Amino acid sequence: ANALSRVSGLQRDTLAQLYPSALEQPDAAVHGAYSRASYPAYFSDTDFAERFAPPEAASATGAAVAARLRREGYDWREQLRALSTPALVLHGERDALPATVAVELSQLLPRARLVLIPNAGHMPFWEAPQRFFSETHDFPAPGPPAPPRTT
Repeated sequence: ANALSRVSGLQRDTLAQLYPSALEQPDAAVHGAYSRASYPAYFSDTDFAERFAPPEAASATGAAVAARLRREGYDWREQLRALSTPALVLHGERDALPATVAVELSQLLPRARLVLIPNAGHMPFWEAPQRFFSETHDFPAPGPPAPPRTT
């Protein structure tokens, strides 16, 4: 299902007013309003999401970084390919970010393992804690490091 179906009509209107041009400016109030309006979309279960208050604080630093990345773009693919440490990519299947983002990330990281977590959004540690912590408990696995993957 579409993650935006989990936000209210008022929240959807706020998102439409702010996206994308307003987010290219480092205005902490604008970025804070966008974060609060989009917050429910990051949960799989809207009833569960209501138990958590969206962030109220506005981060000037966060807004500046986000605005710069939106304006100028970023591409860290080469740096990700160069990492040699084990990586665990956990992704909720109902995340507002498409699973294809997690798949691409896991393919870029030479020693990554991808785990898609059903019935979880962006924060699987809250929505699927047993699965999340069972996956992270023994990571990285003890023993000698695995050889790097070639692409």
